[in-house]
Amino acid sequence: YSFLDSYYLGDIDNKAMEEELVAAMIDSLGDEYSYYIPSDEAEEFDESSEGSYIGLGLYLTKYNPSHQDPSDPSTMMVIIQAPFPGGPADRAGLRPHDMISHIDGEDVAPMSAVEASRKLRGEAGKDITITVHRDDAVFDLTLRPERVNTPSTSAGMISEDIGYIRIFTFSLSTAESFEEEIGKLLDEGAGKLIIDLRNNGGGTVQSALTIADMFLDDGTLLITRYKDGSG
Repeated sequence: YSFLDSYYLGDIDNKAMEEELVAAMIDSLGDEYSYYIPSDEAEEFDESSEGSYIGLGLYLTKYNPSHQDPSDPSTMMVIIQAPFPGGPADRAGLRPHDMISHIDGEDVAPMSAVEASRKLRGEAGKDITITVHRDDAVFDLTLRPERVNTPSTSAGMISEDIGYIRIFTFSLSTAESFEEEIGKLLDEGAGKLIIDLRNNGGGTVQSALTIADMFLDDGTLLITRYKDGSG
């Protein structure tokens, strides 16, 4: 930094340099579960896991660039984990594991997950065309973004005594939503429960622990390993 500060002809954006340095250090770990969320993306990250926003209603993921394989096209695309029930994507028939290769004709391969998510949010009333890959089929869909609420759970009775509850994500509000849904199912006569975690996008450890604690006896739910000597 001292060398650049002394000799670089132009101005240095210190904030941008700091953000890139931190991101590069974390990326150098080669760990797909460790990544840096810069300040200008933090609000969107929070919004994606709770609250309301303009978009197509999708939980999606995308491989970290360091884990992409050009010989495997699926690692270059946006992967749909699940559409929000009743949202634009759900009504259009999009399914978990569908993959998106282009957004309004633009290839998503060089985009980060955040960049692709922003493109898929779009603007209210302005159509977005996506290229979808489903098994061997490839087709275009045109969708219109609208205000959607991020769901975390969905529940209902599937027989006289069996309740079904699906957990879409472990957001900060999921445990409270889950407890409310369980209460309704018990009031309706559920003696058995099916808890569906398929295509769950993950989330906060605390939310998952709170839900597990509703069902398990006292004991150890989580063991945290620390680096030797770190405390």
